Amino acid sequence: MTSPETEVSNCVTCSEGLIDKYIFKYNVDTKELLISPEWKRSLGYEQNEICNNFDGLWQLQDPDHRSASKKGFAAFLKSEAASRTITSIYNCKDGMPRWFEISEKKIQFGCTQRSSVIISYATDITEAIKTELKRQNDKNIHAALINATTDLIFSVDKQFNVTAANNSFLEKIKLNAKNKAFVLGDNLFSDLTYSYKTKTIWLELFKKAFEGELFTFEQNEIIPDQDIDRWYEHHFSPVLDNDKTIKGVAVFSKDISIKKNADLANYNSRELFRSIFKFNSIKMLLVNSLTTVIEDANDAAVKFYGYPYCDLCKMNILDLFNIKFSEFKKRISSNRYETKTSKGFTQFLATGDHKKVKISITLLSELEHGKMVVNIFESDEI
Repeated sequence: MTSPETEVSNCVTCSEGLIDKYIFKYNVDTKELLISPEWKRSLGYEQNEICNNFDGLWQLQDPDHRSASKKGFAAFLKSEAASRTITSIYNCKDGMPRWFEISEKKIQFGCTQRSSVIISYATDITEAIKTELKRQNDKNIHAALINATTDLIFSVDKQFNVTAANNSFLEKIKLNAKNKAFVLGDNLFSDLTYSYKTKTIWLELFKKAFEGELFTFEQNEIIPDQDIDRWYEHHFSPVLDNDKTIKGVAVFSKDISIKKNADLANYNSRELFRSIFKFNSIKMLLVNSLTTVIEDANDAAVKFYGYPYCDLCKMNILDLFNIKFSEFKKRISSNRYETKTSKGFTQFLATGDHKKVKISITLLSELEHGKMVVNIFESDEI
């Protein structure tokens, strides 16, 4: 097979003799440039549309690239180097750029051994460049997304070296670093300072994740000397290799302090309400405002009605009144969160006795959505 150098050398006066590849030939003495048909097709120009010298090609580049190309080519001509490889980008006639990896070689002719011809053999790397640019762009977008959140995102390999992390994680973790800045590749345990208890907990969590389990863990982080008291929700997820083996673990940590503190405050309020409800001397029922089923009763109410606690908490309050819901609603018309009272209700007790009572109903708002507290007062208690 004839080499590209031979093909170019055999073509002295025209480009049609060049093989159908991305090849062009430049005569140092005459400044003549011959371009292969494939080059012309790739660029979209005819031979007469490109000046027969390197300036013709350089004009297809942006100004900065053009200047660098000229300087680089001039330096190559003066150097003793026999060849070089460069990457060039050209603006094609269709307006789209194309990238080429170009290998330039000096060809010597005659007894003088003087370099009189430069031939260039190029490889179109446009698609490879576009793929790499897209990959880099996707990587940049991904990085921007994970760094835009205050949540902590990081992953470790099986040796607990941090393989990826967002800025929020790196910023937080530096407080635990051992006398140096914590960077990617550092070890989550050997390069950070943790108590024995904390380290043991995290090792157990990672063990579960490396066994393939996806799970969530809540942590109350308390660091008195840094005045830190926060709650985090950690999501552990195994990282799989192409062959589906676990190569690492990714952790997404969200600060849930506001929600957690609100839940705790609400829980404490509930517990306070339960305490008042259970031990109050007033007879009290906790009733579902939609179904009117009794869901809880305090000791005073259980004693008053005479039914076992478990039986009373399954009954409908309307059965105790022996009335229909429409009548009950009519006699107790209440706006939400207000307390309404009514006399004249007859209560049917477990003993078969009837007692006239006055009741007070309060719809709960923040504590128990859809619940109402019914207070029952006998005549001597009013």
